[in-house]
Amino acid sequence: MISPPKPHPLKALLRQRLPKRPAVTSACGLKFSEGVLICADTEMSYGGELKAQGIKIFPYEFDSNGGSRAIFAYSGATHYAKMLIQQCEYVLQRQLPDKMTRQGMLDTIKDELCKFHHEHIYKHPQYQMIGGPDFWLVVALWSPTDGLGVYESSDDAIVEVTDSDMYAAIGAGAMLARYLLHSLMMHAYLKVADIATVATFVLAEVKAWIQGCGGGSELVILKNDGELSGIGWFDISHIDPFSEVFQQSMKQLFLRACDLEAPDGEITEHIQMLATQIDGLRNRFRTESEKNSGARALMKALTTRKVTKH
Repeated sequence: MISPPKPHPLKALLRQRLPKRPAVTSACGLKFSEGVLICADTEMSYGGELKAQGIKIFPYEFDSNGGSRAIFAYSGATHYAKMLIQQCEYVLQRQLPDKMTRQGMLDTIKDELCKFHHEHIYKHPQYQMIGGPDFWLVVALWSPTDGLGVYESSDDAIVEVTDSDMYAAIGAGAMLARYLLHSLMMHAYLKVADIATVATFVLAEVKAWIQGCGGGSELVILKNDGELSGIGWFDISHIDPFSEVFQQSMKQLFLRACDLEAPDGEITEHIQMLATQIDGLRNRFRTESEKNSGARALMKALTTRKVTKH
C-alpha cells in the first residue's frame, strides 16, 4: 500500500502558527410567529483582504416544479459561498416535483454541501486560514407538503434550528449576535414588527462592534404559508435613539439599585424619567414617520430586489 506523502515541515509549521481565518460578515435566521426572518449585513470579503458591499441573501421560488421556496444567506468567502448556492439552485430547479418537499430539498442541499466541501474546501491550501475558502450558510426551506424549516451549516454539516433554538447566527458577529438574541428572543412566537426590530438592532450592534461586519442591512421574510417577501430597505432610524436611551438608563438604574444606601425614591424617579424620555421619542418619531412616509415608500420600492423564480 502506498503511503500518502508527508507534508513539508515548513508548510506544517506555517499552518500551526498562522491564525485560523476569521469568519467575515454576519447573517442570522430568526423564527417568529408567522415564519422566519433572514437578515445579513452587506459587507463582503474577497480573499480575506478586499472588502466590498453586495447582496448576501438569495431567495428562490420553484413554482415550475412543486411550488417550493428556498432562501440562502451566507457568511465567509464570497465566491465559494455563491458557487455552492448557484449549484444548489441549479440542482433544485431540475428536481421532479415529488422531490421538492422540504425534506427532499434538504437532502439535496446536504449532498451538494458535502460534495462541494470535499471537492473544493477541504483540499484548499488555505482551508481554515486567513484568505481561505471557508463559508457558512443559513437556509430557510418551505414546501406545501411539509411546511417551513430553518437550517444552519458548519463545514459540510447542516442542522435544523428548532423552536427551542429559536435562531441561527453565523459569521464574525455570531457570538455577539447570540448574546443579544439570548435576551431579546424570549420565545419563537414574536410578531413581525418585533422580530424586525430585533433583527435590525442586532445587526446594528454587530456592525458597530465587530470588525469585518458593516454596510447596510438586508432582511427577507418567509412565512408559514410560503409567502416570500422581496429583500428590501427598512426604516430603522428610530431604533438607535431608543437603544441608546435604554442602555444608558438601565446602566444607571443598575448602579442605583445596587446602592443600598440610596433612597427608594431615587429609583422610582429614575424609572419615571425613562418613561418620559421614551414617550417623547415615540411622539417625535411618529410625527417624522408621517412626514417621510412617501420617501420611505420610494426608497423601499427602489431597493427591493425581486425573488428569483423558476
